[in-house]
Amino acid sequence: MRRQLPLLLAAWRLHLLLYVVGVVLTPIYLYDDSSTVTLYDHLYQRWYRSSPVQLSTGFIEHLQSLPEIPQRVHLSWSDQHILTSGLPLVEHGVRALQDLNPGWKIEVSNDSQVEGYIKSKISSSDFELLEGVHIGEKIDLWRLLKLRDEGGLFQHMDRLNSRTLASLITSETRMLLPTCHDDDFSQDFMCSAPGNRIFSRAVELNLERRRQCTVLGLRKFDLLALGPPTFSDAISQVAFGFNKWPLGQGSLHLARDALGRTGLITSRKEDPPCQTLTQLQHGCDWLEGRDYFQLKRDMRKAGKASNWQSHKRPVRNPCKSHVAVGILVVTCLMLATLGLATSMVTNLQCHWPAGPGNAGSGPAGHGSRLVDGRRDSKKQADQEEEVLLSVMAQASGGLSARPSLVGVSSGVL
Repeated sequence: MRRQLPLLLAAWRLHLLLYVVGVVLTPIYLYDDSSTVTLYDHLYQRWYRSSPVQLSTGFIEHLQSLPEIPQRVHLSWSDQHILTSGLPLVEHGVRALQDLNPGWKIEVSNDSQVEGYIKSKISSSDFELLEGVHIGEKIDLWRLLKLRDEGGLFQHMDRLNSRTLASLITSETRMLLPTCHDDDFSQDFMCSAPGNRIFSRAVELNLERRRQCTVLGLRKFDLLALGPPTFSDAISQVAFGFNKWPLGQGSLHLARDALGRTGLITSRKEDPPCQTLTQLQHGCDWLEGRDYFQLKRDMRKAGKASNWQSHKRPVRNPCKSHVAVGILVVTCLMLATLGLATSMVTNLQCHWPAGPGNAGSGPAGHGSRLVDGRRDSKKQADQEEEVLLSVMAQASGGLSARPSLVGVSSGVL
């Protein structure tokens, strides 16, 4: 026993080590947006929520290698002459952006130009997945492609502006990355130098998740999940090395602190519409007494833009094949279940015990009649066997071998 004790201790230590390693490396699922989080990230959230986070060294070096942010603004609207509109949100939004930054070139793309640009940047199979979806879903991908390849600035048409970009961007700045409250990174405003890995990863995630379907052919990620959550996941993966932001909502102040320490990224907590990176509170006096959301509805109505929330999103490729597979699997399971149930019922009926207490079991003593029928068949088989043996005995002259069978056989014959 003493000789075995060291071996037992070594085995116990190895088991414990494998258990710890397995638990840490095992992925778990959080159910907020169907993204996978490692248990290491979960423990980081639980134990180090108040600790400062660090940006990846490789990402900082990557930002340093990028060129300066080009003075180019990318906008998307059905009417390319939107800058001349007299709508209040245009006056205090994109036109204010133009007036405050005369050196910046503003480019407005309509719906067909958005689709054409996307088609030139992704594969034909991926472009088919955008067939029939709302234009807002296409713009979500379009803005990522624009910032990845061309750099510059993108903002929503209803975003307000009262601050110059020169006050936010220096020769060292490579990205503007505000957060919406402390919940996620803002997607309605993006500004970066071209070639930023964050946007490359965001494009990859958008297309990867767009291809994913459930077994029954439904899309796994809806329009909203492909927007801010996917963009935030790309930032977490590229900049911080997490599969997704591990500290949960309400903790992005830690990310902003880490981003600001680089000197390459400008970040701020936003509370739209009046407290954002490009809008100061004192510049929102004109909005007092007005309904901002009604102004947004008026703007959509003027531009004949439909609300994405009322758009019925189609179930298209690659989910068609999943629908066929799902129907086939369900059909096979139903047939197998039906066959098994039929077999069980038949077997139960055939072995139903006969007797006075069970003669009436089932419809009109059905079980009893089945048992009696099986007995009659067995009796007839026994008689046929007796006849056959009798004939064989007569042919061999051995009638005395089984005299009792002769009587039976002569009676039958």
